[in-house]
Amino acid sequence: MCMVVFDNGYQSAMDSPMRAPANRATPWDNIERPLIPIRDIGKTVTEGRAAGGTFMESVQAAIREGTGQLELSTQMEGQEPRTGAESYGKEAREELRDMARVNQVKITSVHAPTQVGNVSGFAGPERGFINEQRELQVNEIRKAIEFAADVATGEQATAIVFHTGEFHRPMTEADWNKDKMFKTYMEEQERAVVPLVDRRTGHVIQQVRKNQPIARPKWLRAEDDYTFTDPGNGEQTPVKKGEYVDYFKRPVGYEGRVPVFNSEKGRFETELWTWEQFEQLARERNVTVAAEHSTSVEDLNPDLKVTPEEMFLETQVETNERQARGWALFHSSRFDDTRKLYNKLLEARKWYVKLEENIPEEEKWRIKQVIHEMGGNAARFLGSEEKYPTEILDKEIRDLQWSMEHIREGSVGYEMQAREQKMLRNNAVSTQKYALRQSAKSMAEAGLFALDVTQQKGLDKPIFIAPENVWPEMGYGSHPDEIIHLIKLGRDKMVEYLTADKIEDPSMVAKDPETGEIRMVDNPYKRSGISKPEAQKLASDHIRMTLDTQHLGMWWRYFQKEPGETEAQAKERFNGWYMEQMKKLVDTDTVGYVHLVDGWGRGHTHLPAGEGSQPVVTAIEYLKKRGFTGSINSEGFGEPGRQLSRTWAAFGSPIYSSAVGSEAMSAPNRWGDVWQSYMHRPPRTPYYVFGAYSPSEDWTLWSGVQME
Repeated sequence: MCMVVFDNGYQSAMDSPMRAPANRATPWDNIERPLIPIRDIGKTVTEGRAAGGTFMESVQAAIREGTGQLELSTQMEGQEPRTGAESYGKEAREELRDMARVNQVKITSVHAPTQVGNVSGFAGPERGFINEQRELQVNEIRKAIEFAADVATGEQATAIVFHTGEFHRPMTEADWNKDKMFKTYMEEQERAVVPLVDRRTGHVIQQVRKNQPIARPKWLRAEDDYTFTDPGNGEQTPVKKGEYVDYFKRPVGYEGRVPVFNSEKGRFETELWTWEQFEQLARERNVTVAAEHSTSVEDLNPDLKVTPEEMFLETQVETNERQARGWALFHSSRFDDTRKLYNKLLEARKWYVKLEENIPEEEKWRIKQVIHEMGGNAARFLGSEEKYPTEILDKEIRDLQWSMEHIREGSVGYEMQAREQKMLRNNAVSTQKYALRQSAKSMAEAGLFALDVTQQKGLDKPIFIAPENVWPEMGYGSHPDEIIHLIKLGRDKMVEYLTADKIEDPSMVAKDPETGEIRMVDNPYKRSGISKPEAQKLASDHIRMTLDTQHLGMWWRYFQKEPGETEAQAKERFNGWYMEQMKKLVDTDTVGYVHLVDGWGRGHTHLPAGEGSQPVVTAIEYLKKRGFTGSINSEGFGEPGRQLSRTWAAFGSPIYSSAVGSEAMSAPNRWGDVWQSYMHRPPRTPYYVFGAYSPSEDWTLWSGVQME
C-alpha cells in the first residue's frame, strides 16, 4: 500500500485529543494495492528561466517533491544561456548522475529539444525536404543520446524522446481513415490539398487540390472482347474490353495509349476528370503493377504503389510531354528533306562556279537570272534584279543553313522539354513515399548510434530512440497507425544497415535518371557477425515509441459525430476508439516509454492524470496489465504543484488527510503544505519545539519568557 497520511501519523502525546468525524472515511477504510506504485511514476523536468535554472536546480526540486524517476527535457542550444545537452561538461554530468544515485532516483529519459519536429527533413510546403534540415534534427538526437549515457543511472532502459510530424497530410486521405471518422475541417474531403515531391531534389513541385478538375485526352479503349491478328506475322493476341488499343485495334498497353480521334469534328477528344476518377485509375494501375511484380496489390511494395495524386500529376505532365514531343516531331520531320536539298545545292554551286569561270566576261550576262527577292504576289510592283547562279545559290544555301539551325534548335529544345517532363513524371512521388524513406533512414542512423553508445559505455540497459506521437494537426506520426508504421520502417532499415552487403545510396542518386531507380552502393553501416534475427532484436531494443496519452486524446477534436448522436454518446464512442488504439500499440510491441498526461481533448494541455476528461488512467492500467515494464513519467506540469500528487492519487496512491480535531490546529493538513515546507524551501518556521530540540534551561531570554 502506497499512501501518505498527514496530521494523523505525526500526532504525539503533546497534541490535543482529536477524533475523526463520523462522516469522514479514514485512510484505512479501503486499503488495496495501487495500480502503479509511487516509485514507478516520475515526472518531466526542464531547464532554463522557466525551470529556475539548470538541471541541477530542477532535478533537486523534483527530488524534494518525492519523485522516483525523471525525464530531462533539454532546450535548443542558444535559445537561452547555459541550456542544451552540450552545455553540461563532464563534471556537471557526473554531478547529475551522482545526485540521482544518492537519492535513489532513476533518470529514465532525455527529451530532445521540441524544435526537433521530424526526422524526414520536412521544412514546410514552401521549402520542401532539405537534407541539411534532416541532418540537424538527427544531430540533436545524437546529442541527447550522449547526454543520456553520461547522466542516466542505467537501472532502466533510457528513452531518447523526439517529436514526429514527418509531413503534412489531409486526414481524409489517410489509409486508416477510410470511414472518415476524423476530419481536420468539414470540407476537407472535397477541398484537401495533396502535395507531390521531386525525389531528385526533395522540393514540393505541386500542391494538388482535390476539387480541381483537370482536362486529359480521352484514351482509345477496346469496346468489346476480341482477338487481334497481326497483319505482319499472323500472331493472334486476345484483347479484353477496356484495354488500351491503337487506331488499328492493336493492344498497346498503358505507355502506348492514343487519344480518340473524332472524324466528324476533325480533332482529338479530351475530357474533364475528377479526383474520384484518378483514385479509380490508381487502383487499376496498381493491379497492373502488382501483376508485373508477381504479387497482389495488398502485398505490393508501398514504394511501387501508385497514388491518386501521382496519377493526377502524370496527366498534367504527360500533356506537356506530348505537346513538346509533337513540336519536336513537327520540326524534325522537315530536317531530313532540308538537309538533302542543302547537299544538292552545294553540288549545283560547284558546277556553276566552274561554268562562270569558263565563260568570258562579255558573255556572262547570258547566265544571269531575273529574281524577285521578296514581296510574294506583290513582287512585280517592287521591281527585280539580275544575279548570277552562284549568287542565287549562295543565298539559298545560307537560308537553308539558317532553316536547318532553326529546325535543329527547335526540335532539340522540344525534345529536351519532353524528356525533362518524362523524368519529372517518373520522379514525382507522393509526399508520403519520399518522407517515410527519409524518416526510416534517419531513425536507423539514430538507432545505430544509440546501439554504439550503449555498447561503448557498457550500459546494462539499452538507450533507445523513442519518437513521440505528436498532436494530430502536426502531421504524419500522430496517429497510432502512423507511429506504428514509422517504428516498423525504422527497425527494418536498421536491420538492413546491420546486415546487408548493398543498400540504396543514402544520397538517393538515381541509377537511371529517367526511371528514378536509386543506385545501390556498398553498405557502410554493416556490422560483421550479426545475424538477421540478432539484428531484429537489436532494432527492437533501440527503436521504440513514446506514447503521449494526451496527444492521443487530442484526436477528440477531429472526431466526427454520427447523425443524431449527443456529445456524451460521441465521447463514449471516442473513448472506445482510444482503448482500441492502446490495444493495437501493445499488440505490435511498439511502446517503450510513456508521457502520462491528461487533458480535455480539444487543445494541447498538460494536466495531471485524472484532472482531465481523457481515459488515461484506464489506458495505463491496461498497458501495465499487458506486461509493460517501461518508464512512465508525468508531463502534467500544467499544474506544477499537483503534477505528482494528483497523478499518484489517480493510480491508487493518494495523499490523505484525516482532518481530525480542530480546524485551527497548527499541523499541516495539505500536500501543498508539506512539499512547500518539509520537502522544499521552508517558507515558515516551526510553531514550537520540544525534546532534544528544546534549548537548555540554563539559558533564557532576558525577559524570562520561556521558549515554548
